[in-house]
Amino acid sequence: AGARRGDFVRCEPMSLGLTNGDAHRILCWSQTEDGTLLASSGMLLVPHMAAPAGGRDVLAWAHPTVGLGVQCAPSRTEDPLADMTWADQALANGWVSAETDYAGLGTPGTEPYLIGRDEARDVLNSVRAAQAFPGADAGGRFALFGHSHGGHSVLFTVQETPSYAPELELVAAAAPAPAAEPVPLFRQQHTSPPAWGLASPGVLP
Repeated sequence: AGARRGDFVRCEPMSLGLTNGDAHRILCWSQTEDGTLLASSGMLLVPHMAAPAGGRDVLAWAHPTVGLGVQCAPSRTEDPLADMTWADQALANGWVSAETDYAGLGTPGTEPYLIGRDEARDVLNSVRAAQAFPGADAGGRFALFGHSHGGHSVLFTVQETPSYAPELELVAAAAPAPAAEPVPLFRQQHTSPPAWGLASPGVLP
């Protein structure tokens, strides 16, 4: 009762061998486009160094396609940092790093795969959860980084930030190889397992 989007719910420590900070598996509240609140899991990396006045900047990471099973959620895999080789350097820069799994991946429900506005809400609520996390000392400035599926999420997050999270200050966004036009992509890969698994060419428009 009384849950709000971005509210931090709980956490547990993760042993990831980081040099410049600590990792935590977190659970927070996110929200679908129709206003429904959903639990969203993810990770939060917090630097060892003291926070500056005004709070730490946040780097929000939107992960690429990893699969749709519960065990595919990045925070639950054997190597959560497999796609985050930059993680220790981000901590060395003094940044808090927030990584949503996306609601429905690792939590009850269905992941809104390539449903941009819902993904954007998950990303933005991970930043809010970082602000609420005890000891993170996260401020309101944040940057976005995501590749492929994550790049798609980043582009929608840029679009949604002014209306959905006006209290946050977006300072930069990087979206290499975004999944911006999935239908042409699937058509070009119509003989590959990913195309058949994600969108059968027989039902593409």
